[in-house]
Amino acid sequence: MRRENSIGIVASLALLACAGTAPVPAEPATPASCASAPAAATDAPVSRAPSAAPAKPAPERLLRTCAAGPAELCLPAPAFAARLCDGDYPTVALALLHKSSPFTRGYLRGKVRAWNASGGGASEETLEFDEEVLVLRRRAESAGGIQVSGAGGGYDVLRWDGACVTLADGELTLQPAPRPKSARIVWQRLEVEMREALRRDGAINEAYLRLAKECKGASMGVVSRACVEADTALGRRIADYVRAGGAIAEPSKVP
Repeated sequence: MRRENSIGIVASLALLACAGTAPVPAEPATPASCASAPAAATDAPVSRAPSAAPAKPAPERLLRTCAAGPAELCLPAPAFAARLCDGDYPTVALALLHKSSPFTRGYLRGKVRAWNASGGGASEETLEFDEEVLVLRRRAESAGGIQVSGAGGGYDVLRWDGACVTLADGELTLQPAPRPKSARIVWQRLEVEMREALRRDGAINEAYLRLAKECKGASMGVVSRACVEADTALGRRIADYVRAGGAIAEPSKVP
């Protein structure tokens, strides 16, 4: 998991803004048949079918339908949730938390240490009071109705940064927070198409340019306070924009 004061990956943001797609070199011409090879004798002309370009796979569509579950919850299919938590999908997290997504949101009742009871990657980060998450799974109580840490009731949820964590019943509420918070959104971890779509919003583009300016030349380790503040401001603006239903790109990599 990322720490707020370790934002080395933002160092190349300015380069990303200027980088273009390199032209694809033309393929060499197919060599002619060897002149010394004898031609096969035939009475009828040979019909050659034009070589067809390989079919481009259709883009995958992100799952946005509720699976069977508790009546008060709209949850994704368990298999989808398992694949989501088993991989790295920060761009998918933005799409699932978009205003158009039907899935249930939850809000932290207080500060909680991040952990994953399903065996996923561990984290030393802390979820903040009123942090917004997407509910993925309802965890069943253990035998006898007694909840046991790591095996009892609660929820598996998705944070805004794409990380999955486990919360106990008392740590989460479905009542919307007045000013919901979000986990840190790392700009460079988002797919290029998503970054391009987000930058079409003037406020996000302005926040991005500020980040590129304040964090220019940053490397691993402690960065300037101005860089941290710019990073926080960009993430907050992205979350507000996505919550409000702003136009985003469809993720190209989905679980």
